[in-house]
Parts: sequence; C-alpha cells; structure tokens
Amino acid sequence: MKISSDDHHSQKDAPLFQALKRFSSQQPISFHVPGHKNGNVFPDIGRGYFKELLPIDVTELQGLDDLHQPEGIIADAMTLLKDFYNTHKSYFLVNGTTVGNLAMIMALCEHGSQVLVQRDSHKSIFQALKLANLDPVFMPPIVDKDLDLPTGVDSDQAIQWIQDYPDAQAIILTTPNYFGFSRDYTKLFTYARQAGLYILVDEAHGAHYKASSALPLSALDMGADVVVQSAHKTLPAMTMGSYLHINSTNIPVGNIETYLSMLQSSSPSYPIMASLDLARYYVANITDNEISEMLNNIELFKQRLNSIKNIQLLGVSDTVIATDPLKVLMSYQGCSGTHLQKVLESYHIYTEMAGEDYVVLVFPLSPFNSDQVMASIQSACDDIKQNHALYQSQYQEKMDDKPRRLALSYHSQEQTTTHLVSLDDAVGQIAAETIIPYPPGVPMVLQGERISQTTIFKINQLIQQNRYFQDNKNIAHGVINVYNMDYKGE
Repeated sequence: MKISSDDHHSQKDAPLFQALKRFSSQQPISFHVPGHKNGNVFPDIGRGYFKELLPIDVTELQGLDDLHQPEGIIADAMTLLKDFYNTHKSYFLVNGTTVGNLAMIMALCEHGSQVLVQRDSHKSIFQALKLANLDPVFMPPIVDKDLDLPTGVDSDQAIQWIQDYPDAQAIILTTPNYFGFSRDYTKLFTYARQAGLYILVDEAHGAHYKASSALPLSALDMGADVVVQSAHKTLPAMTMGSYLHINSTNIPVGNIETYLSMLQSSSPSYPIMASLDLARYYVANITDNEISEMLNNIELFKQRLNSIKNIQLLGVSDTVIATDPLKVLMSYQGCSGTHLQKVLESYHIYTEMAGEDYVVLVFPLSPFNSDQVMASIQSACDDIKQNHALYQSQYQEKMDDKPRRLALSYHSQEQTTTHLVSLDDAVGQIAAETIIPYPPGVPMVLQGERISQTTIFKINQLIQQNRYFQDNKNIAHGVINVYNMDYKGE
C-alpha cells in the first residue's frame, strides 16, 4: 500500500507517525536496512524494551518519504509544524539543536565575517563560529546580583554594540537560557533587522512557549529570523529531536537546506522524526485548562517545597526578566549543589543539573501529582540535615560589561603551537582548549580566549565540587593547554 500525502491534514493529525503505524500493521517483510529487520533480529535481553519501537524504525521506503527531499508525509508533518509555530518554513532535526545551530550560522554568515554573539551561548554556537572561521564579538550577559546567574543581554547595550560594530553580519542570541530566564528582545530585533543583520536564536529550552500565552514570549514572536528549538527538552519528543524554524522571507532557504543535508545523517531516524510529529501534535492540542492545571500544580509544589525547613527556591527579582515555569532552582541552606543532587539521587530523584549551591528541576508540560515525590524530597532533606557538611559559597560571578574578542583568531590558532601549564600558571595566557562544565554546556573558557584569575578560581571551585567537564581530560589533573605566543607557524 502506498503511503501518500493526498489528504489534507489538521493539527489533530500526526501524518508521519500515522503512516508508519499503518505501514508496520501490514507486517512487511524486510530485505532492506536496518539490520534488526522490523525487530525480528534482536537480542532477547533487550527485545522486551524495543519490540514496540523497532517496527517503525525503517528507512526511506516507497511512500515513507525522505527527510532530505520531503514531498510526502514528512513534508506534511513539517507543514503542520510550520502552521502551528506560524513560521515561513520549519524543519525536523534528528541530530539535535546542535545541527540546527551549526546549519543556521554556517549557511548565513560569510566565511571570515564578523558576528555579535552572546557569550553564555551553548558550545555548539562556538563550534559553528570556528567551523565558519568567523570573527566573533562576544556580548556579555547581565548577571543577576543575587543569583550570580546570567539573565540575557541588555537590549539597549546590544543596540549600541550593533552601532559600534557596523560590519557585523548577524547577531546570535540564546533565549531562554539554561535556567529558564529570558528577556523581550522585540526592540533589539527590530533595530538589528533595520541594520541589515541576521537574527539567529538558539531557543533550545523554549519549544513549549507557543503552547500558551500564559508562558513567556518565544523568540519567534519577537521577530527572530531563524530559531532552533530542542523539542526533546520540554516537549514529548525523543532525545536528539529538534526543530529549525525560518521566520522571515529574507532568509536564503536553499542555503539552510544545503547545510542541513550536509550536516545531518543520511539515514535519519524515523522514530525520532515520528516523535517530533507527535510532539507538535501534543503541543498543538494541549488545552488552556491543562496548562492552567499544570501551572497550578507547579505553584503548589513550590509552596510545599518552601514549607520544608532550609529549602530555598531561587528566582530573579528583576521584573523585565521572564522565567520559564517549568524550571525551578532549589537550594538547601548550607549544602552544596552537588551534594544536594547526590542525596536526592539516593532517593531516586534525578535533577537536571547541580550548580554551586542549587539544583535545577525541569517539570513536565503536563498536569502532575507531586505527593509521592514530595515524600522522597522530605526524606532526602532529613538525610541532609543529619549528615551534611556545611557549605559556604565562595564565588560571585564577575563579568566585563564590554564586548570581548578572541585574543587569537581561529586561523591563527591553527598556526600556533601549544603546551600544558598548571591552572595557576595559566592566568593571563591564551587558552588552547575550551573548558566546558556539563551541564549546561556553556564554555567557561573558549579556545583562543585569554584566561582570567576569576575564571581559574571558578574552575578550581568546580573541581573541588567534582563537577564534570566535557571533552576535557586535562582539568582533572589541574593543567590546561595554552598557546606558545613566542612562536607562530607558517
């Protein structure tokens, strides 16, 4: 049976998932990849977990369309995505928001050109800058004085930076950030567009914002040109499932599609794509009553947390900053974030991340009952009260309020030799590697950046807290790779 796209679809449909379901119901005989043959060839140890999923883990068969040239059910599913988010064009991503960030930057910014970039962006943004050999000007975010956490860039400052760097081709922002903080950039985006800049936004943590006016404003509604979202972070999509939205008619769509085709797998996962179809279906059909019940559940949960002695819920006091209600920062007085997280995990409660003296909780986009989890949190707090060691924060974020440049360009980095030094000896030198605490995946030190005393102090603090550094084995040994500035290659 041919799976076609002849029918008109509505937001009540999930055309890709429904087509895969129809296809698998025919009990097709597989003489094609993948090797599990619709689940018939699979180890017994895992069969029970995978048996329902494998029949829709197929390949580009007749009628099942092709992500890299969609004309049927995948095209239909992405049209529904476009219609819900009210964009010019929208795409499924099977390699995460990382591939969307890479594609939008590499497709739209000319090799070697100058761009304005929010400094607390995800590592994938900086990887894109390097791959495109761009000349980044890093815009520092405002740091909340009570939380010591970034809350986005100041729009008026950013407008001034656009004036100061008239050669910039794009402005690249992250909103909301990892902690759920966002600002209204409508004024900034209007100015940037008039100045001829592309407005590129990593909205990884905000795919759910279009679900309701009771949630913060999406960058799509602020007027961004291209927005990338991690559907898997807050919507019911499989890990690595993301969306890329083109929100303007002045974007060269062909360039974006070329890079998506180059950077994404040539064998895209149908289960991931089907979950993206279902995630759109879910967010498009969630009701106002369900959103209201969800928000009420979260508020009740927060009130119950506040009633536990020594528990504090952290938030910003600045009213211009919007906070994602799905993100809650919780601390236990006198307890480090890593220890709090460890004790919670001993009671089978797994948080998103641990900061210096807090943990981040991510709530579902759904009404929920908190009774069982509250009992476990209470037990964890009782455990901490009896056994924890007192902890006093020793660090306060200090960040320049002026844009920064790389001390060594990407091209020069390739021509310069390196050597290892101790962390204390690295102050003032230029980093030859990027230092990334994970999560959240925001680099503390960028390759090519000059290393400050404050940064070294913070790194040492994180080492003492047993924080994980991604893609870096030197830090655990108290050393860092720096450039030999007395030598340049040819």
